[in-house]
Amino acid sequence: MKNKNWSKYTPDEPKHGEGFMYLQDEEGNDWYDSYPKFKKKYKFRYDTETGVITSVSENAGLMYVCGFSVADTDTLPDGFDVLGGWIYTGKKIISNAEYLLKIAELQQGNLSAEAENRIKLLERVVRLGVATDAEKSSLQAWELYSIALSRLDISSAPNIEWPQVPQ
Repeated sequence: MKNKNWSKYTPDEPKHGEGFMYLQDEEGNDWYDSYPKFKKKYKFRYDTETGVITSVSENAGLMYVCGFSVADTDTLPDGFDVLGGWIYTGKKIISNAEYLLKIAELQQGNLSAEAENRIKLLERVVRLGVATDAEKSSLQAWELYSIALSRLDISSAPNIEWPQVPQ
């Protein structure tokens, strides 16, 4: 089970009386009605934007969830802690390093696709014999950039020295 973006609200009819902090998720579910429905062993709180897990408990009622999202799981990865090193992807818990590597792979793929698109257009201009000297130079720069991207070691994410994008 998971609920996203818990925030304070004032119910029309406060079930538990005044003086309680009432929370609802983005779908309007009340926290007091929802937290008993978390049936798996571990309940964890995570930042909705980043997925960074910031709290875990076997009792969801013990967590302060306002401004966060909550999910549950029966197992936690080896070495798990709540110090920012773990991300919830919406489906599973992964290490922050694994997440950063996936982001780097996506970025490398996007940059490579952009480079290949530029190269194709420039190759066409050269092939048709209408390329300027600047376009010929640009083709070589984009090809070298594409090669540099393909040789890039992204295993050190996020500390990657990305090649300079051609002008």
